[in-house]
Amino acid sequence: MLLDTLGREVDAAFGEGFREVRLTTDFTWLLNEPGRSRLTEMLGCEHGLGEAVSPSTMAKAICQVDRNACPRDELVALRNAHEVLVEVDPEFDDGILRIIRTFDPAGLRVEGELDAARHAVFAEELTKASGDRGPVHLDLSRLGFIDLGGLNLLAHHATELPRRTPWCSTTCRPTSRS
Repeated sequence: MLLDTLGREVDAAFGEGFREVRLTTDFTWLLNEPGRSRLTEMLGCEHGLGEAVSPSTMAKAICQVDRNACPRDELVALRNAHEVLVEVDPEFDDGILRIIRTFDPAGLRVEGELDAARHAVFAEELTKASGDRGPVHLDLSRLGFIDLGGLNLLAHHATELPRRTPWCSTTCRPTSRS
């Protein structure tokens, strides 16, 4: 039904003289449906949407998905179903450490290795992300290494926040490294 509706809307827009149609989708809900073949159904929706949009260069679709809603292998399969990938430009990326702003929840995704050479940029980005918006969510699930100085930066940042402000929430993954 969704694909039929999208097809009708695209056709109607072109019939009314619009030169271009842009669609955004979020099929994350399919990944959370109990008792379903999550990935198969998601790929089916993605394929159907691609069929509805790809015949035209005037219709464009952005398919977004919560990367935390599925295992990494399923995320790779979803990525492979798209010709072009779009991601937020990182706030910082030197090939060792990558810091990406997140929006829901508001915060930062930190990837790679955080060592002494990158403390200043991490502290700066953490301060910018904190601003006046309230708690900061830190996604550290792709952080492979953090030294004691980086942990100290986090603790110092937390103690500098106003007294009743929750300082952050984190997403981490266990690793075999000590």
